[in-house]
Amino acid sequence: MKKILFTLALLFVAFSNVNAQSYAISETPKQLIQSKTSGTYTFTMGSDITTDKIDEVSKYYTENLKISFDANTNKAVVKLLNNDEQSRMIIGRFLMASGATDVHIGDDIITVGAFMEKYLK
Repeated sequence: MKKILFTLALLFVAFSNVNAQSYAISETPKQLIQSKTSGTYTFTMGSDITTDKIDEVSKYYTENLKISFDANTNKAVVKLLNNDEQSRMIIGRFLMASGATDVHIGDDIITVGAFMEKYLK
């Protein structure tokens, strides 16, 4: 009985740390094609992403990205300083470092890695 209670408690603690808000909502596929040309991407971040988190993370990408964040709308605008594949791939690193694990594109939900492969290469 002790083992069962211990296991249940352990599972509860493990699953209580799962964050259901770890996502970014992207533009439509058509807008993503335009963003790839313009070098400016817009993401609506999960409600758990804070200005402090964006500021903390974005300082590592200043050579490649200019990131602005509106806490009222949770929108992050990412502008590439050099519109090349390497800089676009850094957007994926930024999203993951911010806490996003998935990207919502229309009705689709894909991992950040799949988003990088499909839309940023």
